[in-house]
Amino acid sequence: MAKIKIVKEFRGQGMLQLLDRPWEILTKLETGIFTESATTIELQTTTGEVLTVDKTYISEEDSKKITYPGIMNYSTEPFHLFVDKLKSKESYYIVRGFFPNGFSVEFTTNENYKSLPKLPFEIDNIQFHSNNHIRYQNGQVAISSSTDNEGHNKDANRGIQIEPNINGDEGYTVTIFNMDGNHPLWGNNVQMAPKQMKLISVDNEKIILQGYGLDSMGGSFADYGLTIYHNGLEVTKLKLHMFDRKVDIEYLKSNVQIKQEPEIVKLAKQASLLYENDNVREAVDIAIQIYRQIKFSPAQLGDVTNFEDLGKAFVIMLNHKISSDIDTLQMIASVGYLCISKAIENDKRNLNLYKDRLFLLILGHEPFKYTVMSALNLNSGGFSSFSMGSSNIEARDAIYKMEISDIEQNPILCRQYDIFQERRIQFEEKISRDFFRPDRTKEEVIKSGLENHARLLEYLENRVINEEDVDF
Repeated sequence: MAKIKIVKEFRGQGMLQLLDRPWEILTKLETGIFTESATTIELQTTTGEVLTVDKTYISEEDSKKITYPGIMNYSTEPFHLFVDKLKSKESYYIVRGFFPNGFSVEFTTNENYKSLPKLPFEIDNIQFHSNNHIRYQNGQVAISSSTDNEGHNKDANRGIQIEPNINGDEGYTVTIFNMDGNHPLWGNNVQMAPKQMKLISVDNEKIILQGYGLDSMGGSFADYGLTIYHNGLEVTKLKLHMFDRKVDIEYLKSNVQIKQEPEIVKLAKQASLLYENDNVREAVDIAIQIYRQIKFSPAQLGDVTNFEDLGKAFVIMLNHKISSDIDTLQMIASVGYLCISKAIENDKRNLNLYKDRLFLLILGHEPFKYTVMSALNLNSGGFSSFSMGSSNIEARDAIYKMEISDIEQNPILCRQYDIFQERRIQFEEKISRDFFRPDRTKEEVIKSGLENHARLLEYLENRVINEEDVDF
C-alpha cells in the first residue's frame, strides 16, 4: 500500500452534470490509499470510495503510457474511467474520463516526487503580441541597421505562443510567429519552430522555462529557454534564450490588441500534429471535440483567421468515418470545404491546402452533393421532386469539375500521390468522350470547376459564417 499525492487536476468547461459526482470523488484521492497486485490496482479515496483498475486488459499502449480500464462504484451504476500509467515517470498515473478534455486527475505514489512550483496564473494558453524587441549578443545590446540607437527593433510584429506540450509530454510548447504583412494571425508563418520546454522556477517577477529532449531531427531543445516576466496577474514581457548561440531576444508587449483565435483552432493544431505523429486515436478524439464545439456554437467560426489546421481536422473526421449519419457527414464535408477554401484564399500557393481539399472532395463526395445542389441551385423543385435524379448527377459532375480544376492547376500532386494521378487519368478519359457536356475541352471543364468553387465558397460563407447555420 502507498499514499496518493495529487499532482494536477483538470476540469474542462461545460462538463455534463453526470460527471460532477465522479469529479468530486476523484479530487478526494489526496492521501488516499494505493494498492497494486499483478492483476489489479485499487485507489481508495479519503472518504472510502474505491476505483478498481483491471491490469489484465490494456485499452491502449504507446511509447508514453499504458492505458487500463477502471470502474468506480459509487451508486447503483458503475462509472467507467481510463487510467494511464506513464512510462517516463516513476509511479505516476492519470485518471481521466471517457470524454476528451472532460476531466483528469494526475497523481503519484512516489514519496520523493517534487511538485512543480506554483504558478501565479496559468501559462498554457498564452498568445503574447510584440511589436518591439531587443536582441542581446553575449549579454550586450546588438545594434544594426534595423534597430534604433538603443537596439529597439520596432514595428517587427511577432506572436509568441505558449500552449500545452503538443507531443503530450510534460511541460509546454513555445512557438514564435512572424505576424508582419498579410499573414493569418497565429497562422503558419513560423519564425521559430515549436520548442518543447518545462517549468524550472517561479518567483514574484518571472517564470523560467527550459527546453528538454530532442526534436525530430535530433536537435536539442535544451539549447532554448524562455523567461516570462509578470506582475502576478499577466505577462509583461518575454525573453527568449538561445544558449548555444549566446543570444537573448527580449520581446516587449504591444499596446495593439490582437484578437485571439478561438479554442477550436488550438485543438485543430493539436489534432494535426498528433495525426502526423501517428497518434491517430487521440487526433480523432480531438477532431470529434471540434465537431461538437462548432455544432454547439457555429458563431466562433467568424473569429477564425487560421483555417488551415481546422480544415485538416474535418478531413480526419471524414477519413475515419466518425459518423454514419448523412446530415452529420454533410455538415462535416461542408464546413471542412469552407475552412480549406478560406485557407486557400489566404495562401494560393500552398500545395498542402489543395491536397486537403481534393481528399475532402473524394472522401465527402456523397454527403457534399446535397450542399452542391443547394449552392448551385440544381434542385429548385426540392429534394423530394422528380428532378432529384438528374440533380444528383449534376452535383456529382460539379464536384468532379472542382477536382479537375484543383488537379490541373497543381499537377505536382499527381507525382506525389497515386490516387490523384489515377483520378487525372479517369477524368481525361471522361473529357475525351464528352462526359461533361456542354463543356467539351479540358479548359472549359477547368473554368467550370473554378466557377463552382467560387459559388460554393460564397454560399458557405454566407450560410455558415454570416448566418451561423451548420444544420445541413
